[in-house]
Amino acid sequence: RTSPPDLAGNRQTPKSPGHSPVPQAPEESLPNRMPLDKIDEGEFTQSLAPMVQTMSTGLFQGTAKGLTKACANMAGTFLHESTGVGIQKISSIDDVFVLKHQVQPPSNEHVKVLYARRVDNNDPVVVKVLQKTFFALSGEETLWRQNAEVMLRLKRSRFLCNILQVYEDKLAYYVSMERVTGQDLYEVLTGKEMLSEDDIKEVLRQLLSGLRDLHKTCIHRDIKLENVMLSRVRRGDILIKIIDFDTIQTPDGGSGIPPGRKVTIVGTDQYIAPEAYEGTYSQASDVFAVGVIAYILCSRKFPFQHKVFDDKPGENYVGSPKMHEIADKLRQADLNWEKDFKENGLAADFCKQLMSLDPDDRPSADEALEHPWLDQGNAVGKALSMF
Repeated sequence: RTSPPDLAGNRQTPKSPGHSPVPQAPEESLPNRMPLDKIDEGEFTQSLAPMVQTMSTGLFQGTAKGLTKACANMAGTFLHESTGVGIQKISSIDDVFVLKHQVQPPSNEHVKVLYARRVDNNDPVVVKVLQKTFFALSGEETLWRQNAEVMLRLKRSRFLCNILQVYEDKLAYYVSMERVTGQDLYEVLTGKEMLSEDDIKEVLRQLLSGLRDLHKTCIHRDIKLENVMLSRVRRGDILIKIIDFDTIQTPDGGSGIPPGRKVTIVGTDQYIAPEAYEGTYSQASDVFAVGVIAYILCSRKFPFQHKVFDDKPGENYVGSPKMHEIADKLRQADLNWEKDFKENGLAADFCKQLMSLDPDDRPSADEALEHPWLDQGNAVGKALSMF
């Protein structure tokens, strides 16, 4: 679990070790698309039929929502599923990648994130190197391997930093992923660029679209400003990508924790849903975090007082009295919606729905996309910019 940075630009240190974000890269890398000569004509025509019907309905009814949904379906038609086929054993990483300089200073001596190029085709990638000595200290190698297999089963999405392969040799694991350009939302929020309300809504539409794709397979568990990359493409249009999948979990929770070992709470304070502090994660927990991001982007402040998160070392585990106490404080928090959102009632309603205290009352990512605030001012041009 980590503490969030303040919104004045001062990043905080983790409360407990566990992950490092996949950072930005200087080169743009678009998702791989299926060559047209590999597409079966009959299957292609069938896949377009519902999209064309939806697009026509959207155009003739004069609504942008139908076209947005149609364009999203079309984009999905051309995207590969993950190319990963499980963790692949190799004799030497030098046979696969030319490793280059670090993307950022390492936060852990056992973990590095490097720019790299593939030996076989010179494609630019980012490679996260996890020394096996790291797992000797944490004792969670089995769990990490299970999560790596989940990462490799993720379908490609325009709104996710796509995991390409995972390799291992005698010394380390190597996670290969696409390069992502731009800045994370924290850097954008604390930098010079100002996001308009239309920009904020476009960010949230794409974030929820990425989450919808992710939730077909797993739960992220650490959605936050720093794990959403934003870049400007094609005439300044926004493109976001969700990054850092070290904390993902299948909906059934998986296994891999040694018997008798305390299960730590993962994620970042402010974004963690109340039930997650008690050990219950679900897709609704990720939706709560999106609500927090929306709250921050609209009000430029965190929803909860930092003093709520007052646990000490050794108290961050499922069943801890302190974790129950923090969950109760969140449920009892009195947020000043009227002051923080002024006269933007629709935006406040959107955040309230996503941040509902009862996870059963929160919309799914797909349902949240239908909220009238997101649909308000959703221009047809924004839908076309998805291609």
